[in-house]
Amino acid sequence: SGTYLWQNTGISANINQSTTVTSGTMTLNIRDANGTQVYARSLADNGTFVTSDGIAGTWTIQVVYNGGTGTVNFRAQKKT
Repeated sequence: SGTYLWQNTGISANINQSTTVTSGTMTLNIRDANGTQVYARSLADNGTFVTSDGIAGTWTIQVVYNGGTGTVNFRAQKKT
């Protein structure tokens, strides 16, 4: 899995997923500055989605691979 820290000055985010999963599964999990999970979705689901509301600050973005292979592409952007 891969973990990234992201400074979100808002309380929610737009998540754009454009991933090709060729085997296994890949999941994108996002936690707000308090560690509360605000987003969890399979990366096989392509499109733009919105997180639940959370606390502004340093958010944690984690990609979890369960035997997953393919091309991972996602973007997180503060929801205005």
